[in-house]
Amino acid sequence: MPKKKVKLAFVMDAAARKATYKKRTKSLLKKVGEVSALCGIEACAIILSPYDSEPKVWPNPLGVQRVVAMFNRKNKEERTSKMFNQETFLRQMNSKLKRQFINQQTETCDKDITLLMFELFTSREGLQNLTLQDLNALCWKIEQKLSEVNARMETINMASETAIGNDTSPPASFKG
Repeated sequence: MPKKKVKLAFVMDAAARKATYKKRTKSLLKKVGEVSALCGIEACAIILSPYDSEPKVWPNPLGVQRVVAMFNRKNKEERTSKMFNQETFLRQMNSKLKRQFINQQTETCDKDITLLMFELFTSREGLQNLTLQDLNALCWKIEQKLSEVNARMETINMASETAIGNDTSPPASFKG
């Protein structure tokens, strides 16, 4: 039976919080060990808590010192190139969401114009109720559709010319 999703929120009860801390600490250290073994990387973990007088370290204090020393030997640019704080993360998410919004807006506008074009073809109202912006967008969409049709026609013509050029039988009008 799968575990239910845990709601990530501060545990108000002190006894439950301490029990959760012990369980989570054990599983966190196990995960760090798994990542290190599976990926062949140097990893360490240091956990400071109000429940223990000594910090918990993985794999051992010497291993932590070795990993920290390796990290400190790198120049500042190498150390910070892939690091980001919450502000950087939020900026990246914000720009990603802005791009998605603009793409969605463009797609919606394109669909609206296409729908308007097809409605104009089926209705008797005409273009009287359209704004200049709508007319420009409609003109652009019609030109786009025409270029798509022309490109498709060229592809078909080239394919038929190739098929005719490869045909070695005499034309039907030839009488020998």
